[in-house]
Amino acid sequence: MRIKKLYLPCAILLAAVFLFSIGNLGALALELGDNPTVTLVAGGGSVAFTFNRSDGNLFDSFAGIMPGDSLMQTITVKSAAGNSGSFKIYLRAEPAVESSDNFADEFTLKVFDGASELNLLSGDSSLGVLLGTFSPGSSKDLTVSLTVPLSMDNSFQGARSLVNWHFYAEEVYYYDPPPPSPSIFPSPSPSPSPSDSPAPSPSSTPVPSSSPSISPSPGNPDYPQTGDNSHTLLWVLLMIGSGTALTLLLTFGNKHKSKEK
Repeated sequence: MRIKKLYLPCAILLAAVFLFSIGNLGALALELGDNPTVTLVAGGGSVAFTFNRSDGNLFDSFAGIMPGDSLMQTITVKSAAGNSGSFKIYLRAEPAVESSDNFADEFTLKVFDGASELNLLSGDSSLGVLLGTFSPGSSKDLTVSLTVPLSMDNSFQGARSLVNWHFYAEEVYYYDPPPPSPSIFPSPSPSPSPSDSPAPSPSSTPVPSSSPSISPSPGNPDYPQTGDNSHTLLWVLLMIGSGTALTLLLTFGNKHKSKEK
């Protein structure tokens, strides 16, 4: 009798764990099926970046690189359709403190936007590289490449380099020059001499003017850190374990019912 009372709650619990694990694995599969995407959301005086990766890791294909490898990852950078204006978006790569000494000097990180190539670790890397100016609703696919030379020696065996990827934005303002104030009384228009020739009027073409960066400073801990926090292995083990236990429980229950008959 006691076994009968425990049978149904255990079956329900195992079925719930099994379905929950499948649901999480399905969500991860859908997430990984799309390009890693960074979306700038601006409005109400605040600016933030959102990611379609729950762990914030946009470059999961860069793990486990070997000498001579050249890996590529395509990411999508976009500006939300409801944004209040246009923004310049920058990307900065910064090797973390925990990285092995000099390992970051051995590889190259480059960004391709289809027309130009930018090196993320050359020059003044503290400023990052400009990915483009994004109006509301616009997007751009970028390819980031990681290359390790074949000549890298065995002294780097087992070395690792953790790279923090920082995105920041700079709003771009557009303005038209104000029209001249109309005069009530017409003034005579003498023939202009070369020295009296009026300066050409400003062009009506909008002139971009950039404000200081409105994103957090580079050292701000609010930047999303890359890393695998999706717990994929945990969900797989839970699915296998709960599925196996549920199967055994149902088999045991059927045998127990057969014996009672």
